[in-house]
Amino acid sequence: MPNQPLHIKRGLLTLTIMVSLLWSGSLLWLGGHPPAVQAQDAASLAQQVVELTNIERAARGLSPLKLQGSLHDAAMWIVQDSASNNYFGHTDSLGRGIDQRYTDFGYTSYNLINENIHVGSSSIDDMFSSIINYDDTRNNMFRSGHCEMGAGYNYNVNSTYQHYWSQAFGCRSGVYPLIINLEAATTHNPVVDLYIYGTGWAQEMRLSNDGANWSAWESYRSTRTWMLASGTGWRAVYVQLRNGTTIRSAWDTIQLTSPPPSAPTDLVVSSVGIGSVSLTWQDNAHNEAGFRIYKWGYGADEWEFYPLATVGANVTAFTEYGLACESDYYYLVVAYNNAGESARTPWVQATTLGCPQATLTPTATHTPLPLPTATHTPLPVATATTVVLPSAIPTAARVNPGVWNVFLPLVIKSLPPPPATPTATSMPSTVTPTVPSGTLPTNWLARVNAYRAIAGVPPVTEDATLNNNCWQHARYMAENRDITHDQNPSLPWASAAGQICAQKGNAWMDPGGSRQPYQAIDGWMTSVGHRLWLLYPTTPTFGFGFYTNGQWGGAALDILSRANMAADAAYTGWPIRYPAPNQSQVPPIKMPITLQWPYFDEAPILTGSQLRTSDGRSLRYGVTTNLPVGHKGIALTPTDNLPAGAVIEVEVVGSYKGQPFHFTWSFVTAQSNTIFQAQDVNAAQFYSAPQWSR
Repeated sequence: MPNQPLHIKRGLLTLTIMVSLLWSGSLLWLGGHPPAVQAQDAASLAQQVVELTNIERAARGLSPLKLQGSLHDAAMWIVQDSASNNYFGHTDSLGRGIDQRYTDFGYTSYNLINENIHVGSSSIDDMFSSIINYDDTRNNMFRSGHCEMGAGYNYNVNSTYQHYWSQAFGCRSGVYPLIINLEAATTHNPVVDLYIYGTGWAQEMRLSNDGANWSAWESYRSTRTWMLASGTGWRAVYVQLRNGTTIRSAWDTIQLTSPPPSAPTDLVVSSVGIGSVSLTWQDNAHNEAGFRIYKWGYGADEWEFYPLATVGANVTAFTEYGLACESDYYYLVVAYNNAGESARTPWVQATTLGCPQATLTPTATHTPLPLPTATHTPLPVATATTVVLPSAIPTAARVNPGVWNVFLPLVIKSLPPPPATPTATSMPSTVTPTVPSGTLPTNWLARVNAYRAIAGVPPVTEDATLNNNCWQHARYMAENRDITHDQNPSLPWASAAGQICAQKGNAWMDPGGSRQPYQAIDGWMTSVGHRLWLLYPTTPTFGFGFYTNGQWGGAALDILSRANMAADAAYTGWPIRYPAPNQSQVPPIKMPITLQWPYFDEAPILTGSQLRTSDGRSLRYGVTTNLPVGHKGIALTPTDNLPAGAVIEVEVVGSYKGQPFHFTWSFVTAQSNTIFQAQDVNAAQFYSAPQWSR
């Protein structure tokens, strides 16, 4: 395996392909616990690699690099292929070096290409530290001749190195990219910094926000500030460069978001009970998505204020239940939106009421929590990033522009909302929740109905026509490597029947092509939006299709074609709870806990919640009523894996359609994760269909 750059000259072209392979001590990482990057979307991590690369280049006075679609796809391919086939090198499983691979992905007419590959590091910081501390990879990242790049990340728990990272660099003849804010995905400041390639060629330039209304021609310069179009959402900037009568164009996009909300004030403890604390605060924001309540306690590895719960916009009260009597607790509150969090309120202390008299008095000594101090360092705020691609992948590759999203070990997409005017038919009422004994069945329909039985909802039947529709859509996705709810009729295997299932069901893909149909059902059950469709109690009939070509697998589930939501009002089992009361053998993962009400009815109002073990230990979690694709209900998502072999107690307080509710129930986790493979669970997460802007 080479440790030195590989220099190749072709014919009379002054083309140097420099390949640097990084081998560092981080290859030996074995890991004592699942690293944080496993839970993040691979696309988000790749976007962070691009942004951090440009930050490091800017610190050294170098020009930023444009996120380029073909390079990005090539970078994502090599890490997915490496992880799936358990190798470490620049030649992929098809025998292609970087020049052939980049060309196959559509990156042609280049002057220079380079590639860094790194394995073993479980965090971006460790990966960058290794690359910067190794001469060849550092030289690649800071080479002045580059103008474009792509990045990739893949995690495979069953591979030798588990974590695979890549950077693809290049620059093409006659291509002059435009870059906004070092290729950041979002900004809340409408005034942005532009970098415009063209030095040595361009004489004049002009700019536009819409590609139609242009500024006056001005002398070319590589850097310039610019005001984005007003409002929020995706914003584009266009540039035209002129040399004599020749004009070349480029453009870039960025998402303009609202600024972070104003901080709440006047946080007070409004009341306390023997085992509860109620808080209220003043809402000073007009653009918050909600409020996060932080609680002082032992976090990942230190005492800190950790996120306890989330409430919606305009909510100014929260109650935590299940606390110990006669004990001290500390809280603070922040407002948040997609731009980040506000400043934090000062923390408040609450002391629960004294313990009731007991027949026997224990003699244990109470050890108070360490007090937070005014100089306590706040937790770093994680801001969401959105990856956007500057160009589509070549049609010849038969790959959808969003294909790199499916390089997660398993990927699930969201559903469109169901039709608003369902037709009523009769519907059974509540079914008593049951827990099937032994292993869940492997037949897809039996597995669906086993999950529905656990949740206490009626079983479904299958329909042959719907099954065929979904098989056709599963084949379309696997053959085209395109996870979608809208088939492209110009691609092979597109069909009218498959499009029906595409628009009315859950979608799933397996890049390895080795998984079984029932694993798609398991994956959907770990995803809030997909689970709620799968457990919808008034739907009587599903259609399911599964297809694999040995390299890629696809599955689709039609749950809307036979939907019968007009029967929702007559159904008496709302809300549907999962994991269900008294359920056992729940996988000890970050399993969402959901309460589900009718889709076309009102959303519940949440005023308090608690997630704890039966011995009184509070578990960290987030809670929201803002559910995917318009579902009505509540979702509690654990911050960490649920403890194995534990009784988990759930308490949710609020109101629905003006009527108060107070639900308490418990379930038991398994001793180990016997149903899901780790890579299924880490990747089986709901996400909205990406909106490509380039």
